[in-house]
Amino acid sequence: GKGHGELQDTSPWTGEGHGELQDTSPWTGKGHGELQDTSPWTGEGHGELQDTSPWTGEGHGELQDTSPWTGEGHGELQDTSPWTGEGHG
Repeated sequence: GKGHGELQDTSPWTGEGHGELQDTSPWTGKGHGELQDTSPWTGEGHGELQDTSPWTGEGHGELQDTSPWTGEGHGELQDTSPWTGEGHG
């Protein structure tokens, strides 16, 4: 299918998109499963993400959001980095 399983991004990056990724998990379906992004970033997209919940179907599992943000969209997220712009925190 499309999408990715567990991700870990430990590289710093600037601009759009993401840095180095490692996908070590098997998965089926659309979207992604467990995510962990520990890299600092500036620009658009997302900062530090951690999703440790199992999920089925489309989209992603449970996320926690502890950071201030402005913009539209996203459910329960954990984003420990402040951000401004488009996309999700």
